[in-house]
Amino acid sequence: MSNQTSPIPPVLETAWKHFADYDSTAEQQQDQYYSLRRWVLYFSIAATFIAIVIENFRAIFPSIMVTLLQVILIALPIAGSVIIAYLSEFRQGQKYLAMRTGAEEVKKEIYLYRTVMQAFPERRKWLNNRIIEIQRQVHRSSGGEVVIKPYKGE
Repeated sequence: MSNQTSPIPPVLETAWKHFADYDSTAEQQQDQYYSLRRWVLYFSIAATFIAIVIENFRAIFPSIMVTLLQVILIALPIAGSVIIAYLSEFRQGQKYLAMRTGAEEVKKEIYLYRTVMQAFPERRKWLNNRIIEIQRQVHRSSGGEVVIKPYKGE
C-alpha cells in the first residue's frame, strides 16, 4: 500500500475553487452589509443624544452652537436614510445570502460526488452540470449583478 494520494480530478478542483470564491465573496459582502447597518445605528444614537443635549442644555450653549447641533441633528437621520436606501436599492443583504447559498450548495454537491456518486461513471459530468446550475442560481438570486472576487489562499 502506498501513502501517496491520488491527484484531485479537475472537476473536483474546479468545484472547490467555486466554493472558495463564493465563500470569501459572501463573507466580504456580509461584513460590508453589517458595517453599513452599524453606521445607521450609530447615526440614530448620535441624533438621539444630540436631541437630548439641545433640549436640556440649550441655555448653556451659545446660539451658534445650538444652531450647529440642530443642523447635525437634521443631517444624521438623512445620512442614515441614504445608507438604508443604498442597502435597499442594491440589495446588499440578498447578495451576500445568494453567495452564501451558492457556496453551501457547491459544498453539498462535492460531498455527494465524493460519497453517494462514487459508483456512477458519469459523476464528473454530473458535478460539472450541478456547478453550472448553481452559478445560474447565484446569478439570478443576486439580480444579475455578480462580482465574485477570486479566493486567494490554499
